[in-house]
Amino acid sequence: MHVILTSNSAPHAEILRERGQEVLLVVPSSAPIGHDALAVRRVSAWDAYGELAQLTVDLTNAGVVSVTTTDERCLPPAAWLRSKLGLPGLSWESAVAGTDKHLMKQRLHAAQIPVARHLAVPALDQVPAAADALGWPVVVKLRVGASMLGTARLDSEQDFWLARYNNVFGPLQVPSGWDAAHLDVGLTDAPGGLMVEEALTLAAEYHVEVLRWAGEEVYVLPGRYNAPLLDTPHVVGSVFLPTGSEEAREVAALARATADALGLKTGFAHVEVMLTTDGDFVVGEIGLRPGGGKLQRLVEHQHGVQPFALQADLAMGRRPLARLFPERDPIAWATPFAPPGLVTGVTPLADILAMPGVVEAEETLSVGDLSVGRVGTAVTAGHVYATGPNAEVAMARAAQAAHAWQVQTVQSPSVPAHA
Repeated sequence: MHVILTSNSAPHAEILRERGQEVLLVVPSSAPIGHDALAVRRVSAWDAYGELAQLTVDLTNAGVVSVTTTDERCLPPAAWLRSKLGLPGLSWESAVAGTDKHLMKQRLHAAQIPVARHLAVPALDQVPAAADALGWPVVVKLRVGASMLGTARLDSEQDFWLARYNNVFGPLQVPSGWDAAHLDVGLTDAPGGLMVEEALTLAAEYHVEVLRWAGEEVYVLPGRYNAPLLDTPHVVGSVFLPTGSEEAREVAALARATADALGLKTGFAHVEVMLTTDGDFVVGEIGLRPGGGKLQRLVEHQHGVQPFALQADLAMGRRPLARLFPERDPIAWATPFAPPGLVTGVTPLADILAMPGVVEAEETLSVGDLSVGRVGTAVTAGHVYATGPNAEVAMARAAQAAHAWQVQTVQSPSVPAHA
């Protein structure tokens, strides 16, 4: 049996089932997740270790061979379950260091990997003092968070008090199931505390998708976001870079060192790297799981491998075989954020598919659906992929199509106006 923890979706679960494997999904009580062909076990929260302990008792003689997740919120409980069931995989220590941004940056700094100066604080009231020590402006975020949820740039102490007065710091509107990691409480009452970082002035932001098997590199795939993530009010997207380019080599080397510092031997990593306007590369953070959004679909488009099939290979104890396409014209991904409310109109999918360079488009909101709006870098209106003769043209075409993808909403009583 393969046990998979997830707050929303687990693409490798269906792949395992299609391979004839028995799968048990562990999901939050609040998540509307069900699957006719898969068994489901519900827990109230990801830190409800009493419930997880009972699960280990129930699974003792069930022939469990793997406990996996592609959900950052689930890395620590998955590691804890593996330790109790005596299964291989990411250790508890690495899972905690890979989700606690303070511990993560301590490890990276000790490994002489460049990171932004930061301070960890237990409560929101202590942000101004930490910012005074670091120097304004600062970025404040959850110490244990996801998808940049609640992350905010503050230019001055006045900005801090104004944001607090306007209840910017929480509670937060989140998709169903995310409350299992207490992300709905926001920064005001965050149980894991907060991070205050110096605000770097960025020229670009990158991500690197990493996969390893028993210490060997399966792939390292560097890409560049359409803009630094804090500067993407309407559209988020990415394009993979030619692996021989100077910027690709720079960020790939940093990603390898970052994965080493976190002790990654087998599994995925998603490393984010920032380029400052001074020309310095700085590691933002690492997630010890596949990159989110549609980055894995972009890997499939650009490089010809299916990461979630490789995730299924890992669960089955197989070395993942990834035969990457030769270098080809770049393909970019972009997606617009939808406003909150009841969806009353959406640009026809055919109109998006007819735009220059578009090779695929996927609609995620339809008329009659309820949109919770932007949640950090997550929850969007649809996804579009476009190609071009170089990375810049591909990204421009994808972004143009995403901007054209309009979603009209009316305010719903169940969606707060500030969501």
